[in-house]
Amino acid sequence: MGRIPEFYGVAQPSILATYDYTDLTTGIAYKNYYGCKLDAGAFVLLGTPLSTTLIASTQNMDSGTADALRQEFDFDLNVDRPQQVKGSLFVDATYFARNVNASINFVIGYIKVRIYHVDASSTETEIGTQVTASNQPDAGTDINVATQQATFKFAVDKRFKEGEKLRVNIELWGSAGGQSTSSNAVVGLCHDPFNQPYNVSGSPITVEGNTARTDLLVSVPFKVVI
Repeated sequence: MGRIPEFYGVAQPSILATYDYTDLTTGIAYKNYYGCKLDAGAFVLLGTPLSTTLIASTQNMDSGTADALRQEFDFDLNVDRPQQVKGSLFVDATYFARNVNASINFVIGYIKVRIYHVDASSTETEIGTQVTASNQPDAGTDINVATQQATFKFAVDKRFKEGEKLRVNIELWGSAGGQSTSSNAVVGLCHDPFNQPYNVSGSPITVEGNTARTDLLVSVPFKVVI
């Protein structure tokens, strides 16, 4: 438990905050948030998992098969009090590529992740330089799905005012070969807070033989007074 410090010279009431992990030597406390797509369509970061049937978002490549941005997501955390985000911020994500037609030679999918500060006027400032996934699963030449789990690390140091947002921006990229255009080549990103299996053709997607995680976990470091 830590007290959120006062940054802006305005008297604030003492606030007790609960964290998932606190490093007493550095005064950095971590809080875990879960990426989620709400029924209304918005993408958010939640401190408490919310039950949803929207386990993953997928996009086919009917707009062309060259390597291209297929879908973009903004997972937003609304900051409800002045706080400083300082330290190593981690994003754990699961993404996949799916080939549903054996005439396609390959289907490759990957993600790019960056971190933004969004002020009250909706102006974005990048505070976590974009990282491109080094592992890019290929669904191959047969009807198949290839899945990858990855952790992205960002060094951040930014003060947030009440009403501002921390934004995790994820770009879903993909390419395919064998057809000029195809709705049979699919890429996807998982974002289920309850980590429910994502089934393809009746079976859960896997990584190295194990059922893949489907939660999108963002671990945010906050500077606190111990």
